[in-house]
Amino acid sequence: MGHELVTERLRLRPWGLEDAEAAFAVFGSPEVSRWLSPALEPVGDPRAMRLLLQQWIAEDSRVVDPAGRRAIELSEDSRVVGGVALL
Repeated sequence: MGHELVTERLRLRPWGLEDAEAAFAVFGSPEVSRWLSPALEPVGDPRAMRLLLQQWIAEDSRVVDPAGRRAIELSEDSRVVGGVALL
């Protein structure tokens, strides 16, 4: 289920449901969501973020690696700081 891409500073890895709180901190923010393409309204709460992660995980199971959505973590502390979609 998805390759990891690792640099000195960042790790791109598949999303997991355990990421819901960290993902909500990013995707629940209007300051972040207004810059997303395609557009995404701010996620309303951690439960809604968990449902969105379930959708992303299901979609990723149907694409060929390395395509799919990935969490972006800082290598130094494994903190999720964003996300990316690889096409």
